Amino acid sequence: MGRRSFFVVFVTMAGSLSSATWANSRAAIEAWNAGDFPLAIQEWQEPAQRGDAEAQFRLGEAYRLGKGVEQDLIKAEEMFARAAAQGHLEAANNYGLLLFHRGEKKQALPYLRTATDRGDARAQYLLGLAYFNADNVERDWPRAYALVNLARKQGLEQATT
Repeated sequence: MGRRSFFVVFVTMAGSLSSATWANSRAAIEAWNAGDFPLAIQEWQEPAQRGDAEAQFRLGEAYRLGKGVEQDLIKAEEMFARAAAQGHLEAANNYGLLLFHRGEKKQALPYLRTATDRGDARAQYLLGLAYFNADNVERDWPRAYALVNLARKQGLEQATT
C-alpha cells in the first residue's frame, strides 16, 4: 500500500471513529436527559477509558451527583482531573472546587482563579472567601467583596447572605 493510500485509509478510519464516538456521546446525553443514568454511564465508560475528556467529565458529574452510580467524590475528582489535564474547562472548574472542599485549598487556587476568570460563580465565591479569610492568599477585602458580589449577581445563593 502506497503512502497516499495509507493516508486515505487512516483518515477514513479516524473519521468513522469520530462519528462513532459522536454517536455514542449523543446517545449517552439523550439517555442522561431522559433519566436513564445507567445507560448514559455505560456509554461513557469506554470513551473515558480511552482518554476522551468529555466522557471523563460526564462520568465525573455522574459520580459527583450520584446519578446512575453511588456518589463517590474521590472518583469524581479523579475523572475531573483527567479531563482537566486535557484542557476540559468545565472539568477543571469542578476539579478545583472539589479540591477546595476537600481541604486542598492551596492546590485548588490555580483552578479557582482560572474558573473565576471564566465567570464561574462558585469559584468567584470561594476565591472571595479565601481573600476575605487570608486563606493561602494575602487578605484583600475589596477583592473579596468584588468576587462575592459577582457570584451574588449571578444568583449563587450562598453569596447572597
